[in-house]
Amino acid sequence: MKTISHFRILAKLGSGGMGEVYLAEDINLDRKVAIKFVSPELVADERAKKSLIREARAAAMLDHPNICTIYEVGEDRKRNFIVMQYAEGETLAARIKNGPLDLGETLAVALQVGDALAEAHAHGIAHFDIKPQNIMLGAHGQVKVLDFGLARIVRKEQIPDSEAETARFSTRSDAIVGTVSYMSPEQLRGEELDGRSDIFSFGVTLYELVSGHQPFAAKSAAEIISAILTREPPPLRYYLPDLPDKFERIVRQCLEKNPERRARSVRELLIDLQTLKRDMDQSVIAADIAASHRRRLVGRRGKPIHSIAVLPLINAGADPNTEYLSDGITENIINSLSRLPELRVMARSTVFHYKGRIVDPQTVGKELGVRAVLSGKVLQIDDRLIISTELADVVDGAQLWGEQYNRKLSDILEVQEDISKEIVQKLRLHLTNEQKKRLTKQHTVNIVAYHQYLKGRYHWNKRTAEGFKKAIECFQQAIVTDPAYAPAHVGIADCYALLPFYDEGAPIQFYHQAKTAATRALEIDNTLAEAHTSLGQIRLYYDWDWAAAERELKRALELAPNSPNTHHVYSVYLSAVGRLTHALQEVGRALELDPVSLPINAELGVMFYFARQYDQAIQQQLKTIELDANFAPAHAFLAWAYAEHGMYKEAIAECEKASSLVDAPWILASLGYTHALAGSTDAAAQVLDQLKERASRGYVSPYDLALVYASLGSDEQALALLEAAFKERSGVLIWGLQNDPRLDGLRAKAAFASLLRRVGFVSSGTSQ
Repeated sequence: MKTISHFRILAKLGSGGMGEVYLAEDINLDRKVAIKFVSPELVADERAKKSLIREARAAAMLDHPNICTIYEVGEDRKRNFIVMQYAEGETLAARIKNGPLDLGETLAVALQVGDALAEAHAHGIAHFDIKPQNIMLGAHGQVKVLDFGLARIVRKEQIPDSEAETARFSTRSDAIVGTVSYMSPEQLRGEELDGRSDIFSFGVTLYELVSGHQPFAAKSAAEIISAILTREPPPLRYYLPDLPDKFERIVRQCLEKNPERRARSVRELLIDLQTLKRDMDQSVIAADIAASHRRRLVGRRGKPIHSIAVLPLINAGADPNTEYLSDGITENIINSLSRLPELRVMARSTVFHYKGRIVDPQTVGKELGVRAVLSGKVLQIDDRLIISTELADVVDGAQLWGEQYNRKLSDILEVQEDISKEIVQKLRLHLTNEQKKRLTKQHTVNIVAYHQYLKGRYHWNKRTAEGFKKAIECFQQAIVTDPAYAPAHVGIADCYALLPFYDEGAPIQFYHQAKTAATRALEIDNTLAEAHTSLGQIRLYYDWDWAAAERELKRALELAPNSPNTHHVYSVYLSAVGRLTHALQEVGRALELDPVSLPINAELGVMFYFARQYDQAIQQQLKTIELDANFAPAHAFLAWAYAEHGMYKEAIAECEKASSLVDAPWILASLGYTHALAGSTDAAAQVLDQLKERASRGYVSPYDLALVYASLGSDEQALALLEAAFKERSGVLIWGLQNDPRLDGLRAKAAFASLLRRVGFVSSGTSQ
C-alpha cells in the first residue's frame, strides 16, 4: 500500500477534470483524510504552483460546519496534492439518481450550501464548481461542500469585508475551470468573475435537485454551452405543477444570464430561502391544526385520567438556535403537572428518549404505561410564537383535546399556563385551590430572564462539565435581569453541586457557591420544590447533616410528589444511612416516573452492590447498558460487581470499555483496584503512577487514589488520602465510607473509625 509523506493511501475515491481523489490514513494523527492529486496541466509552471498553494491556504482558513476543511498542500514525485477532511456519506449526485428530492429536503440542503458559500465569499473566496458531485450529504442531513479552493485557480482582485455584497475575483485567461453543465455564462466566456457565478451554479443545482433534470441538458458540451448562453430552461412547474411560485422565482433569479440581474449576494438569496421555509412550516402547522380540530372531541365524559406523558415538542422551525425554546416549554409543562399529587407524569429524561423520532402517541403511551399523551410543535417566526398541541387517549387513540396558540413571543408564560390548565381540565382532574395555584405559578414576569433561564436548563441537561459552566453563565444573566428569579438561583446551585463529580476541582471550591444559591432561592420562595431538593442534596453531600438533608428532601416531596429527581436523591440519602429497604422503595418510585433514566437505573445497581448483592448488581447494570451501551458509569459499576464476584477478566474489560467512553480518574482508579484484586500488582501500580501524574497537572479526587493504595496494601497512604478527601468535603464519602466494599480492608483501623464518626456515621447504620 503506497505511502506519501505521512499518509497511507487506502483506496481511490474518484477522478475528474481537476484530478484524482484517494482515501488515505494520516499516520501521525490516526484519522482518515481525502487526498486530491491535482491534474498536471493545472500546475504546469511555477507560477501556477504558487497560485495553487496561495489559494489552498486561503481556503484552508475557512472554518464552517458545511465546508470540507483543507489540511495541507504538498508535492510528491512532482505531483501536487491537497489533503482535506474526509466527508463520509453520499454525494447529492448519487442521491438524486434514485429520484429528485422533495421541496423540504431541497430547502434543507440549499440553506446549508448557501451558508457555506456566504462564509467563503465573505473571506474573498469563490468556488466556481458548485454541483451535486461536490456536495456531500452525511448522517442526519449534514451537508459538506467539497473542493473549496481546489476546483479553480484564481487570483483575488479584492477581498471584501463581511458586509460586502459581492466578492470579486478574476480567473486565468487561458483556462476555463469548472464543470460545463453548471458554469455561468460569464465563466464560459472567460470574463471577470465574482461570487454571483457561484449563485448561477447554485441555481442549476437547485433546479436539478427538485426536478431530477438539468436545466440546460444537451447531447454535447457545445450544445450545453449554447443553451447556457442563449436559452431559458423549461419552467420547474413543467415537472412539478404544485411547486410554490416563490421557489420558482428564486431559481429563476439565480439563473439570470446577466449577473447584474441575479441576487447581489448569497446572503440575500438565503433570506428568500429562509422565508420560504418558514412559510412552508407555518402552512404545515396550520394544516395539522385544521385536521386536529376536525377530529376534536369536546366534553368527553368518563373517569379522571391519572397518568400522562408529555412528548418533546417539535422545533418546527428546525433552527438549532431556538431548540432551547421547544425543549424548555416541554420541560416546564412537565414540571407544572408534576406538582399535582394525583397525576403521574413521566419525567423529562424518559420522554426525551423519543426526541427526534417519529412516534405514534398511542404506542408511546402503552410503552410507558400512561393513559394520555401530549404531543405538539413549536414555531417561532420573528416575534410570533405558534404552538400546536394534541392530547390523545392511549386506550382508543381518540383525541381528548387539540389547540393552536398564535401569540406574541412575550406571551410565552401565559401560553404555558393555558396549556397546563387545559390538560388538567381534559384529564378531568379535580384540584384544590392550593393545587391550582401551584399549577399556574409564575416565578418571573420578565421574558428576557425567562429565556435566559431556558437556555441555562438546555445546557444543564447536556450533563457535561462544559454544559454546566455554560448553564451557570445563562442563569447568572437571568439573575442580573431579575434578581428575584428563584429557579435561576436553583439552576446555579444544581450546577455547582454536580461539578465536583465531573473532576472539575475539589468539592470545597464549589460547595459554598451551591449552598448560597440554593439558600437564596428559598429566601425568595420557600414553596419551590426544586430549591428544597437542591439544598437537601447539598446538606447530604457536603454538610453531612443527615437530619437537615432528610427534612429538605421530604419537604420537596410534599411540594412535588412526582419529581423523579427528588425520589432519586432521597434514595441516595437512605442508602447512605443504611436504610436499604426504604432506599430501594424510593429508587423504585423514581424509576416508575422515569423508567429509562440512565443515572437512576445505574444507582439501583450501585445500591445492590453496596448491599453485597453482586448478582443483582450485575443484572441491573446490564439492564442499564441495554438502555444505552455508551453510558460509561454503568460499565464501571458493572466492573465493580464483577470484581467482587471474582470475575476479574470481565471486570477489567468493563473498566477498559468505560475508559474508552469517558476519560475520568475515578474510572482509571477502578481499573487499578481491579488489577490489584486480580493479583496483577504491577499493573495496579502502573495505574497509580498514571493517577499521580494526572494529579500533578489537574484534579484527581483523593478518594480515587486511596482506593488504589488500599488495594495494594498501603493502608497508611490510603487513610491519609481519605483524610484529605474529608478536608475538601468530598461528597463521595457519604456512601463510600459506610458502604463501599473496596474499603473493607481499612474498616478495622482506628483512623477509619474516626473518619466515620466525623462524617456523621455512628455505627453501621443510623436510625431505621
